[in-house]
Amino acid sequence: MTSYSRYSTLTMALVCAAGLLMGSGFAAPAATPAGSCAAVSSIKTRTPVLFVHGFTDNATTWAKAVDLFCTPTTFTQTFDYGRVDDGTGKKVDYSAAWVTDPHIGHDLARTVTTLADASKAAGGPGKVLLVGHSLGGLAIRCAADSRCNGGVGSAPAGQASTVAQDIAAITTFGTPNLGSFWKGNGDSIVFNGLGILSSVLCTAAQNDTVGANIKLNDSCKEVRALGTSAAGRAFTPGSSELRNLPNQPAGVPVLAVAGAIKVEVNLFNIKVPVNYTTGATDNGDLVVGDDSAVAQSRGIGAQGGSVTIDCGKIVLGGRPVWDSTHLKCWHGTEPSNDAFLQQAKRMIDAYKPAVPVPAASGSASSQSREPTYLTTLDPVDYDRGDGYVAGGYRTGTYSSNGTSYQHAVDMAGRCGDKGDFWVDYDLSRSYTNFTSTVGISSDSGSKAQATYKVVADGKTLSDGALQLGTSFSINVPITGVLRLRLLINEPATVTGCGTTTGIDESVVFGDPQIS
Repeated sequence: MTSYSRYSTLTMALVCAAGLLMGSGFAAPAATPAGSCAAVSSIKTRTPVLFVHGFTDNATTWAKAVDLFCTPTTFTQTFDYGRVDDGTGKKVDYSAAWVTDPHIGHDLARTVTTLADASKAAGGPGKVLLVGHSLGGLAIRCAADSRCNGGVGSAPAGQASTVAQDIAAITTFGTPNLGSFWKGNGDSIVFNGLGILSSVLCTAAQNDTVGANIKLNDSCKEVRALGTSAAGRAFTPGSSELRNLPNQPAGVPVLAVAGAIKVEVNLFNIKVPVNYTTGATDNGDLVVGDDSAVAQSRGIGAQGGSVTIDCGKIVLGGRPVWDSTHLKCWHGTEPSNDAFLQQAKRMIDAYKPAVPVPAASGSASSQSREPTYLTTLDPVDYDRGDGYVAGGYRTGTYSSNGTSYQHAVDMAGRCGDKGDFWVDYDLSRSYTNFTSTVGISSDSGSKAQATYKVVADGKTLSDGALQLGTSFSINVPITGVLRLRLLINEPATVTGCGTTTGIDESVVFGDPQIS
């Protein structure tokens, strides 16, 4: 099958599925939390859960979820940028704008801060669980970083924004972190692959002149927005908007949930799989591919990671012409789909907030410990590297991503010997928090890459992938931790010694502090 035919077939499946599922699927009432979750003033000590809708949508899509998760232990709210009051009572739709629009990134950051502050004031955990669908997952990435959200929650260099510190965990459904295959090569497949037909169908449906096509009413808005809106343009794989968007906040677990749908063409009673990407086994959730949906996943302890939901299949070319009876979910129904919501529940249940109990006045536990640089402690164990003082690590002034740190831990392995390298510190269960900024050393080779982990008593608190020119802020709790390990891994695919120091790359933990 030619590339054009494959696109056309997939597009037909997309439009037909959208028409059926959006026209006859879940009809949601207004997503205003009922009863005890209607007002922030009733939050009490419950864990706040904030739902963020997606592209060309609004908060009504979360109606089922906000009712389901409003319980004696969790408090649910929605962030709605699809129906924003302009001050005159008129509702304005920003759901096709890019996340840097102040009505999205900025206002979402403010909402997170408001919920966290209300929780803290009421004696709760003071942190928020976020659940984002589609564009909503990208909005969370922007809101958590003051460089993207318009300056909300700005913090000193090397520290996470206060918004990021207010986030306990993140769950995303079908988020196009790498873009959408509807926007291959910058042009919507809907217009390239089905072009005139999609235009005719949407025009007819909008004018209510063709009864069979009225089912497409809801999907036509999305079809047009993909080709004309700011967010639609940003969904192009490799777009500057996606490249410049901050990652999900470091140190926060991220559960990324993807949908998987198979599309088959019935050729003379032989069902032939059709995939947008050569070698793929499914077409994502018909809007976002699996690789794009899980690209920002992060597992920390029992939280986070990635999950792919089997959404069934569509068969084209038989009798009927298209058969979606085996289709259980797709991108547009993920916020109300039981399998997806079960994953959100898993993240909510896994979060065990540590609500502090006030200590007696004057007791030792009521006095906060002053921050201490980790470099003031002597390590109790380390993996020996090459060319470094005391083995595979050294301390002092080192730079990463344009910032110099006077109390850094710089780590590397032996020249040409890749794998894990670490340094361990004894904390004697005397500290409650660890902060640092981690990145590739500025004097590393241009293709330097590595991964890092912060491990407490065998449990990973923070991890991520590094390359030259990027850095991550770390801010994690270490209450009760006996042994803290800083660990890096240099990939086996990097060979030879590419810098004048004889080291391919090193990883800098900038000014690590314990308090």
